[in-house]
Amino acid sequence: MRSREKKKRLGNGALGYNHYAVQHNLRSFAPLEAAFKTTKPDKINGNRIEYIAYVVNTGNGAIHKIVRVITQNARHSSDYAYETPDGKPVGVITAYCQGENKCPDWVNKVPS
Repeated sequence: MRSREKKKRLGNGALGYNHYAVQHNLRSFAPLEAAFKTTKPDKINGNRIEYIAYVVNTGNGAIHKIVRVITQNARHSSDYAYETPDGKPVGVITAYCQGENKCPDWVNKVPS
């Protein structure tokens, strides 16, 4: 999981794309891919690895939002409630705009 390729699973309401797309209105993969291109994770706690991406104004470079992406580098969730069917790491558990329950719609339109 420390490589640049991170698994993005469809998941369900608790984790994966179906969780962060619905619960946090983050349907675009562009912020996730930007977070994974960082030189190092923001936080590491065992198998839980967090990344951040800055969503900026392309005109003046001002940071408008911080997208936090949380991954699990194990074949099961940290509470062992979910295990991957293929034996590979869970990958992205959730992603959200830091400090907000739902990302604004414009975040989904940011180019990669």
